[in-house]
Amino acid sequence: MSKKPIEIFKNDKQFQECCRWWQHKLFLDNWFITFIMTDESLKELAPNGERILSGVCEYEFNNKEAKITICNNQEYDEENIIRNISELTIVHELLHLKNEYITDLENEDDKNFHKYIAHQGLEEMAKTLIMTKYNLDYNYFIGSGT
Repeated sequence: MSKKPIEIFKNDKQFQECCRWWQHKLFLDNWFITFIMTDESLKELAPNGERILSGVCEYEFNNKEAKITICNNQEYDEENIIRNISELTIVHELLHLKNEYITDLENEDDKNFHKYIAHQGLEEMAKTLIMTKYNLDYNYFIGSGT
């Protein structure tokens, strides 16, 4: 096992193995998930004009089917405040499948607020899992990562 998370995948085999490893560790083996890696921008997949640079998770909860697409090209991360780490993106997108089912909220403002709070929690959990796997400090995500 590597001592640092995978920042850029070398090939599709490495990408698929990493995705399946995390799928299993997050108890998502009962989901049918297609993992796609691209070097292209994902902005066209962003719902409602949201900013998506690193990854997107599209899912059908009733059938437990999902498609996760990540951008494996750091050129598209110019707008990010912190560094892009492709393995972190996988963990983050998989975590969407764990708890992103808002059904009872009627007010659109409540839905948006809940969505952003939930998203922050997913990102924190993804970073926590990466730090745990690689025995890293929080500061790894800030600056050069050395």
